[in-house]
Amino acid sequence: LNTTGKPKILLIGSSLTYYNDLYQMLKNIADSKGDSVIVEEHAKGGYRLFQHASDQSTINAIKREKWDYVFLQEGWFTAKAIEAAKQESYPFELKLYDIAKDNCDETEVVMNLSHAYLYGSILCENDPQVCSYEGMQLRAKENYLNMANLLNCNVAPCGMVWQEMK
Repeated sequence: LNTTGKPKILLIGSSLTYYNDLYQMLKNIADSKGDSVIVEEHAKGGYRLFQHASDQSTINAIKREKWDYVFLQEGWFTAKAIEAAKQESYPFELKLYDIAKDNCDETEVVMNLSHAYLYGSILCENDPQVCSYEGMQLRAKENYLNMANLLNCNVAPCGMVWQEMK
């Protein structure tokens, strides 16, 4: 896919991506294994994938390289009820997936399952399942897995690992 011998990774997401420094974590993990990676992050605080899907700078970032991996992170919005997520998140995840695959058919698009909030979602009033950390994480997991199944792509279970570590 690329001539550098180093996997090229693009992270697209919100503050859950950049505040948690996933960019540096990936580099550190690769370094600890004696490998190296090229990582670029395109994440903006409060940004959702519908915004990235129409943001020319995001589209340009995807098209700038023949990425080995493009990670998509929607954030806490995936804790919405499944039907709401299908309308409000899935179409934009699909659009970004299509842009990445059109740019390079060999790119592996990965859904980056983010962590829940410690005290649950702010959407709790109308949706009791997400009132707790555990319920919010379960909903996010369901939505990410549903989308990954539709796209036939993998899920990086970062939020599930975070839950095990907390």
